[in-house]
Amino acid sequence: NAFIETFRLLRSFGFEAKTLSSNNAILPILYFIYHKNLTNNIVDSVKCNENRAIIKKWLLRAIILKPFGGSSDTVLSNMRKAFIKDFKQNSGFFDREIELFPLEEIEKEAKYIQTIDEEYLENNVIECRKNSPEAFAVLSLLYPNLDYKNNNFHKDHLHPESAYKEYEKLYKATDNCISFNIYDSLPNLQMLDANENESKNNKPLKQWVNEKCNGNRKEFLGKHLIPDVDLSLENFNNFIEERKKIIIDKLKSILNKE
Repeated sequence: NAFIETFRLLRSFGFEAKTLSSNNAILPILYFIYHKNLTNNIVDSVKCNENRAIIKKWLLRAIILKPFGGSSDTVLSNMRKAFIKDFKQNSGFFDREIELFPLEEIEKEAKYIQTIDEEYLENNVIECRKNSPEAFAVLSLLYPNLDYKNNNFHKDHLHPESAYKEYEKLYKATDNCISFNIYDSLPNLQMLDANENESKNNKPLKQWVNEKCNGNRKEFLGKHLIPDVDLSLENFNNFIEERKKIIIDKLKSILNKE
């Protein structure tokens, strides 16, 4: 059943109802799976590795770029053109020569932004909060090697959530106190597997890095996309700005098709 296999595929990407912000984004995937008759192998077959990677990238881009904000029926109708050889000539429901999920063609037909620049990320992505669907999408892009299929991942605050009151005390006498909305957003978030998350718990970021880097601080910071700056809470404002730069550069590299 194409419906069942589509939702199995979404679960293998780590998605569930609360992390999928648009049901419309599922429909092109369902359409492809149904017409390619992939109901028995899209989730597990080695032959489908490339298609899975493309579908996941398209879905994550769709969540971030929000192409369904206007008339969703019109957008979906335009997207369908990407699957049909000659839409104007009514040449069937699906071009049988299509082997790979047509990510670029879908975005072209739907006429939404294809190049993601720093301005777009600053205005639409970087301040996504921990429990938003967009935060899950972005973090799964930034940390692709976790076991999403078996739900072995946790969103985690780098500087612990419990430390915000202490941060407020440090900065309350200045004009530079960052709101909790920013403290709770992507520049202060990472994705960890269950074991790492348990070991970190509510430890201060500086302590956690010192304990876990095993003498190779540079490699550890790189793996976790943490800037090589003073990681004390007193330096939180500078840390946030430097982490923001890392995230933006990484997302531009991942999301833009070179």
